[in-house]
Amino acid sequence: MVEGKDIEAQKELLVELDNEDAQLDNAQEVYWDFIHWAMNREHATLMSLPVPDRHTYFVPVQLDETGEDVSAFNTLDFARVRKRFSKEAYAIKKRFEHLYDLATTYSVLEPYQQQAMRRIKERFSDEVRRFRMARHKVEAWQLWNRVAYWP
Repeated sequence: MVEGKDIEAQKELLVELDNEDAQLDNAQEVYWDFIHWAMNREHATLMSLPVPDRHTYFVPVQLDETGEDVSAFNTLDFARVRKRFSKEAYAIKKRFEHLYDLATTYSVLEPYQQQAMRRIKERFSDEVRRFRMARHKVEAWQLWNRVAYWP
């Protein structure tokens, strides 16, 4: 009887091994397991670095005994340093950055590229015309004279 049990156990073991071999016969799964192993091995040093918790980046509100907010963002120093955001000033700043790019582009063109130079200068003047205030228009043409190289 002991031999019969051993034979049954061996048959079960063979069935389990056949199932594992069937899983290994899937070439695509074997390939992606290898890629996963190789990438983990290559990035093992990076993966071992400690990562700070992203939820602890912001300082929570700090309250004093009376319930007043005394955190760093509620002080007068912070309010003095950080000015109020102005959409108009931001738009003007971005428009001047674009004008600077146009003037720089004009300055790097070769003299034989007259058509491109003319188009860039026209685009610059169109952008300047879009300004409402005269002082911005003057500043824009001063930028042109300062940055654009006249061959």
